[in-house]
Amino acid sequence: MILSLSAFIYVTLVLLSLAYVKTGGKIDKKKKTLVVVLSGSNKYVTNFRLKQAVNLNNSDNVIVICGKRMSKYMRSKLNEANIFEVNVQDRSMNTYEDAKFLLKYFPQTKRANIVLVSSLSHQRRAYNTFSKFFSRNQIVNRPSWGELLSVYSPFLPSGWLASLLNMYKDLLYNRRVL
Repeated sequence: MILSLSAFIYVTLVLLSLAYVKTGGKIDKKKKTLVVVLSGSNKYVTNFRLKQAVNLNNSDNVIVICGKRMSKYMRSKLNEANIFEVNVQDRSMNTYEDAKFLLKYFPQTKRANIVLVSSLSHQRRAYNTFSKFFSRNQIVNRPSWGELLSVYSPFLPSGWLASLLNMYKDLLYNRRVL
């Protein structure tokens, strides 16, 4: 009985964490595309996001990194990957400021595709926050799937905690969860 209850709780939390991941969206080929990489709380998390940005990089895209604390680190890592055309927004301290300052310092974003790169557990909240500043149909979600095998995996309790915390913040700041 206890094992079946534990299994039920485990499966429920895994499914809830996976359901909270936001992915998808269509890129309008007629518009400029900005790959917007949000910095993470530490280098470990940020590296997954940077790997996704490297995968998305092409000659038609413009990479913008956001975040005050990690911007120098992010730029150096992208330079190591031979990506030198990097725009930096280094004033923001949170997701709301990432969106606000992106619009302020890069006004062309109002007319561009925004490919939003964040972590699995943060992607939906980032999308909901950015949709306060930009049209929902111009935001394309590309979470860093490399985290599936990390400490933040939705298959581990630490991943559930990250997802639940982001759901709470999403409800608190954006008044939505899904």
